[in-house]
Amino acid sequence: MTEEGYFVTYFPSTTPVDTWEDARSAVPIGVEVAMGWGLLLLEKFLEERRGYYQQIFVSRPHNMQALAAVRQNRPELFEGIRLTYDAEALFASRDEVKANLFGDKILLKRAARDRLSELALVTSADQVTAVNQAEADQFAAASGKPARVLGHSVEPMPTEAAFGDRKDILFLGRLADDGSPNVDSLIWYIDHVQPRLDGLLVDQQPLTVVGLCSAPSISELDLAKVRLLGVIDELQPIFN
Repeated sequence: MTEEGYFVTYFPSTTPVDTWEDARSAVPIGVEVAMGWGLLLLEKFLEERRGYYQQIFVSRPHNMQALAAVRQNRPELFEGIRLTYDAEALFASRDEVKANLFGDKILLKRAARDRLSELALVTSADQVTAVNQAEADQFAAASGKPARVLGHSVEPMPTEAAFGDRKDILFLGRLADDGSPNVDSLIWYIDHVQPRLDGLLVDQQPLTVVGLCSAPSISELDLAKVRLLGVIDELQPIFN
């Protein structure tokens, strides 16, 4: 957007106070970072910037919930602004799958309630974006608002080593919270898949895991079966 000549402000909600080094590692030069505000001061920020913006692009349910509350109470702050809710996906769907898998009736009821809450958020937006057509269709059907697919653009970077020159298995992902899909899938793999591979693959090294590994269950893994490398900035050597 900045390359197209737009002035862009990034409003961090979860961590409103951060170091500029960390901020610039995620946000490019040319994008304003509204440091030190956070969701509690969102209304005040929009009041000070009234008439400043043409578009607001908001991601994640908790952020949309906060913004929707401000819009309901102070609609004048949103005059001339088009609001896009980047819903990504229905997060309640994950809990529904988990509840059905483990027969958790309490979680299933909560997931059904969360689904309704997530879909209701769309009504506060002018349009919604999702990661795939199936998710977009659900948001559109529930709200009647335009729903568009906004995927992730990734530039291909083939490894130097050909497939036949590589070996072993790599797991790449954020493993910060117990119960998250990433943590759950890794533990399931180690418990149910790895033992079957042990007798099939010759000279197999422990499963290599790259990414934030702060979940308590990850620290309890048998290090003879898994090699935890943590966060790595340059992944090309690992893929090779």
